[in-house]
Amino acid sequence: MTFLFSIRPVHAAYSTSSKGWMMRQAKDPYVKAAKANMYRARSAFKLSQIDQKYRVIPHGGVVVDCGAAPGGWTQVAVAKAQKKGLVVAVDLLPMDPVSGAHCIKGDFMSLKVQNKVKALLGRRKADLVCSDMAPSFMGNHMADHARSMELCESALTFAQTVLATNGCFVAKFLMGGTEVEFRRKLQTMFLKVKQEKPDASRKQSTEGFFVALGYRPIKQSKEEDEEDEEESGLRLESGLGLGLEVKVETEIEVKENEQKDQKDSEEAEFNSIQPKKHIL
Repeated sequence: MTFLFSIRPVHAAYSTSSKGWMMRQAKDPYVKAAKANMYRARSAFKLSQIDQKYRVIPHGGVVVDCGAAPGGWTQVAVAKAQKKGLVVAVDLLPMDPVSGAHCIKGDFMSLKVQNKVKALLGRRKADLVCSDMAPSFMGNHMADHARSMELCESALTFAQTVLATNGCFVAKFLMGGTEVEFRRKLQTMFLKVKQEKPDASRKQSTEGFFVALGYRPIKQSKEEDEEDEEESGLRLESGLGLGLEVKVETEIEVKENEQKDQKDSEEAEFNSIQPKKHIL
């Protein structure tokens, strides 16, 4: 007996969005350029273009790359910083080693990871803290925008612990409105703050990049501390001194009133035991 089997080709099922992404990838010149330059991701050109315009990565500089996986930005940083430089890449996700960089797996907001970064930096401070992090998309743009701003806040908080004076901060965000508030915050810490959308960023994408230059640590100088102490002394002699005087005067008034009440009470008691005189 002969059995005949009909073998049908198996095709992978792709969603419409997946097919669209694959078509964009095939036509994208930056995808091709990334392969030609052996970059792990096309996003490497975004940092490269920002650096070409603002010089955020100095030769021999120190770079801390937050959310570094898969490593495209780290590769750009290593190439620009060169041998005398120092590049530290941090990400929760596992990442293949990048030659010339120190890779740390972990949350850059945890004290343990921050201590590891600082140990690698030694006495040096970072010339650039950068972040290409994006949230896991939920399909709700405003929710995704809010989450991206939280990531920017986290990156900035971390940057304040390692960034050198005059250092730079670069972070990706999704446009949505509240980025204006974050930009104002950056302007209180940096001399110059810009919002960029590099050519490598797709036109239909809502992503943008904060580029903050000239970091100013929130730390008072010795002269400012002395002025504050002098002002504090004046406040003690004026405002606080008056407060103490009022308090003392109030206590004296209370004691005088208590003594007066006691005297009136004694006089009343003395009069009560005296024989009464009848008036005829």
